[in-house]
Amino acid sequence: MTKVRRVPYYAIERSLFRGEVWKQYAGSVGAVPISTPQTVSYERLAPGERLPSRPPQPVSSPPQAKEKSKKRDAKAARQQAPADARKKQNPPTHKQAEEALPTFLEAEERDKLPDFDLQDVSGAMDKKGWVVAAKLVRRWFSNPKLIWNNDKKALLSIDDSSVTLDWVRTFGLVEWEYQSLLSHKIYNDNAIDELKIKIKPILEKSFQNTTRLGFETALHLNNLHRFHLDWNFQHVDIANYETMTKSLSMTDLTAALANFGIYAAVGRVEVMGSRYFKYDNKNKVKTYCIDPRIIVTHLYVYVKDNYSFNDDPHSNKTQYLGHWNKSGMIVTTGGKISDFVDGKQSLLHTDMGNSNHVETIINWDYIVESALDKVVDARRGIVRKFKEKDVYFPVFNKNFNEWRERHDRGGDFWIFSKPHYMKLEKPIEFSLDTLCRRPEKM
Repeated sequence: MTKVRRVPYYAIERSLFRGEVWKQYAGSVGAVPISTPQTVSYERLAPGERLPSRPPQPVSSPPQAKEKSKKRDAKAARQQAPADARKKQNPPTHKQAEEALPTFLEAEERDKLPDFDLQDVSGAMDKKGWVVAAKLVRRWFSNPKLIWNNDKKALLSIDDSSVTLDWVRTFGLVEWEYQSLLSHKIYNDNAIDELKIKIKPILEKSFQNTTRLGFETALHLNNLHRFHLDWNFQHVDIANYETMTKSLSMTDLTAALANFGIYAAVGRVEVMGSRYFKYDNKNKVKTYCIDPRIIVTHLYVYVKDNYSFNDDPHSNKTQYLGHWNKSGMIVTTGGKISDFVDGKQSLLHTDMGNSNHVETIINWDYIVESALDKVVDARRGIVRKFKEKDVYFPVFNKNFNEWRERHDRGGDFWIFSKPHYMKLEKPIEFSLDTLCRRPEKM
């Protein structure tokens, strides 16, 4: 008698009092790993992709070959029948009875499972209410093939409509990080040093030709990526665990962006300071100078991220993105739940794993490399028999990269929110070194 060793998994489910939580299924209610040649499919055409020419139809076997095959099968059955009869007449020995005790297999063999195409991920996201995440992955499938080279200055297409600053602030700890950015990070030494680098060349050039040195950056907003490179001076990093619920359940923001940044960029600058002439009587020239006092009165604040499926180029591993089917996702223990919370367990709960306040305990020590790359059957219900709706396929970054090569689609892109223009209650102020024009004759 053989049984399949079940593996624990986590599913996001709704709690009566705590909203959505991770719920663990282990032991007899764990998932059954499936050993199968079937994998995530890439067969569905990409958006806008043309149907390839039909391949030639296979030639069917002639009737004579089919008849010979039937005769061979019948002969084999007749030869097996006496052996089966002898087994029924002779009771099993003690040794045979011991051999009949349950043995555990690592996976259940199945040749045919319900099809799951990689593009079905977006539909599953919709069903979970992750509408922004679904919109972004559909855009990636639709874009022409383009692989981000990890260069922050790379020219990629821009999505500036799917994500808004107000939207991201409604999740997890994002609002706390946002307020941290505006309350003190934009005033620290690193921010001031960056502002000096951004502003000084502009003033040096302007001061040669005009006395009106204040400026605004609104004219540069027609190219958000260029604007970002030229004018951002401070940011906060948002880790994916900060986008989750209090019970560490994934949200639409977690699925859409995971880790991203909120950036502050120069909006409006005023320039004050003493203006005067320096006189050189020996050479009979004078030089007009200013000791500039910079006042940044307005900022632009926005979200920025890149959308890609790049793995660490120095590692042969590929990032696990969960087990998916057409209705949703689960995470097996091989998936390392910690990957979903950026490995910052200590920041989540001081008593994680033993807290009465955590409805679903995530046992971090139990996260092992098992069933990570296998299809699994959650096998839910009272009877716990195989059902197609309980089958989940593992999805990794490599699947998206393989899909891209197959379809010549799949374009990485930048994500920006529309920059929010805001006036600072406390302007940012600092001084620059003296600026002087070219000397002129007295």
